[in-house]
Amino acid sequence: MRRATVLAAGLLVAAPAGAHEGMGPRGAVVAHRDEVVPPFTLTDQTGRPFASAAERGRVLLVNFVYTSCRDTCPLLTAKLALVERRLAGVEGVRFVSITVDPMRDTPEVLARYSGPFGARPERWVFLTGTAAEVAATLEGFGVAVRPGPGGSIDHTVVTVLVDRQGRRRFSYFGVDFDEAQVAADARALLEEK
Repeated sequence: MRRATVLAAGLLVAAPAGAHEGMGPRGAVVAHRDEVVPPFTLTDQTGRPFASAAERGRVLLVNFVYTSCRDTCPLLTAKLALVERRLAGVEGVRFVSITVDPMRDTPEVLARYSGPFGARPERWVFLTGTAAEVAATLEGFGVAVRPGPGGSIDHTVVTVLVDRQGRRRFSYFGVDFDEAQVAADARALLEEK
């Protein structure tokens, strides 16, 4: 198997690279301190603008997917649906899925993709934008993207937990994270002053 070296959360990590296995240290959880996520404005699956600055005061669970992915992205989205169910009834948490393929993932395509996962736009947004807007957002989160074989897209597979002040607090790499722990981490951030 090929190996790729990626920079994740300030740590140099060797990680498997291949046909959309994702880039990043699979199964790792990285804690962060005082790393503010740059503000971004993208378009949600209903065609409305979504400005991250307007979400201050909420805990955000942010991940990165593309709708034509046939392996990792649907697994990651399903895993986040489990986290969302664990947090049902908990106010102040927002799920944010950002496409890494803005050329194909229009708001309409994202709406169709999100439906089977039970994503309600008031709780879980799927975002797209221009290529430049999405690239700047991905860069702000440290997400690497490169073309893969057969039209696939290799990208950092990470879910980022952002606190109510807009700071990155945890990064969960891959799809093997414990959804109960992610939900508990989100609850703990809600309780912080």
